[in-house]
Amino acid sequence: MCNQTARSLLSKAYNLFPFLIFSHYDPDGLTAATILGTALAREKIPYQIQILKHLEYSALEKINRINQGEITVIFLDLGSGVIDGFSNWDEKKSVFIIDHHYLEENIQIPKHVELLNPHIYSIDGSSEISGSGIAYLIAKEMNPRNIDQAKLAIIGALGDYQDKGEKSSLLGLNKQIVNDAIKTNQINETEAVWFFDRSRSIKSVLWSSRLIEFNNEIELESFLEDSGIQLYDKDRERIFYDLSYDECKNIASKLIEYGVEQREIIKTDYRLLNEEIVELEDARVFATRLNACGRLDRADIGIALCSGDRSTALRELKQIIKEDRKIISENLQFAKSEGNITEKTALYVLDGRPKINEKFIGRITSMLSYQKEFKLKPILGIAKTSNERVKLSFRNNTNQNANFDLVSILKEVISNIEPNTEVGGHSDAAGAIVSENKIDEIVWEINETIMKVRNQND
Repeated sequence: MCNQTARSLLSKAYNLFPFLIFSHYDPDGLTAATILGTALAREKIPYQIQILKHLEYSALEKINRINQGEITVIFLDLGSGVIDGFSNWDEKKSVFIIDHHYLEENIQIPKHVELLNPHIYSIDGSSEISGSGIAYLIAKEMNPRNIDQAKLAIIGALGDYQDKGEKSSLLGLNKQIVNDAIKTNQINETEAVWFFDRSRSIKSVLWSSRLIEFNNEIELESFLEDSGIQLYDKDRERIFYDLSYDECKNIASKLIEYGVEQREIIKTDYRLLNEEIVELEDARVFATRLNACGRLDRADIGIALCSGDRSTALRELKQIIKEDRKIISENLQFAKSEGNITEKTALYVLDGRPKINEKFIGRITSMLSYQKEFKLKPILGIAKTSNERVKLSFRNNTNQNANFDLVSILKEVISNIEPNTEVGGHSDAAGAIVSENKIDEIVWEINETIMKVRNQND
């Protein structure tokens, strides 16, 4: 799948074409940019990286206008939804679209554009391979030594919520990449009692998990005591990583007694080996840190972390995490305030325009989709962008609504109301940027379309 693209990229380099890389600001895009940038640097090929929030037709036209002459332009984790926009580009440019998002059937690809998308090969880009995974496979074709970038592709896939296998494992080509990483001692894959950021104290991990609503710290400590857990080792408070296998098993058993589902706490754990910072050992946590960097306009720090910087980038990361947590907390509080989420017949709608930034609406909508009160229907988040436009983030809890293909629904609705609008994403996560004055009509049509799909499936 990737050998032809690797050969084409190297041939452009030998012709001394400058390389310009555009990638997405999420964890998958940042890891993809790092992987391909590292591969090019190792071949002594000069390149520049620019990070984008999204790629609309207007942005595409601007990129074409600003960058003149014989250059190689690479789009990572972007571009599948605007392929027809490249027909207006100067054919002196060589364009590569390396993406895993939804791809329309029978799409016409301009002759100066080379597209690599797993959907062409009947590979599911929402679960079997991410953008960073494709970048990794290309990099490995360019030079076998790039196998050392496998860990970044795993981080990217987890950041894109592709852990959809049994016990939240990675599937398909992602699994092959995991095998590369295991074989080269980059990562350890085990089944574990999993909580987010186990580098914190045992009490902090359980309290923030919200699996059980403890009224106070005394209740939490009593729960742990009943589970046979010692909170201190001499004078030091233990972190969750300190727990033995049996202690973790005891906590899991106790949580299940309280009604927590096993799938919520028993997961496939991807631990980065040789990671000197314990807070970044968990590949899922690493992905979340990259998410914060991208959404707070510090993609440079995210790429530096992916490239191994554990000095300046780590210091900057601490402030980024602090700000990210504050914004997430405030946004969730706003979302759950009375009147900000409305329930339609077939979906929930979060109107985040008064408060939620466009860079956070997807994350907030995703978080809400996994909460009990919003699991029964898809949820559509709305946030204000610029120029009288809004961003739509459409999310679906796959455990409850597996029959809905969100990107197809959103594509069908928007193509009828606002043609020539990019709709991107997958079956359980999709998005678009549309005119604000069309939003009521779009919401109504989405609700009607879901009801129609549901009736067909019944």
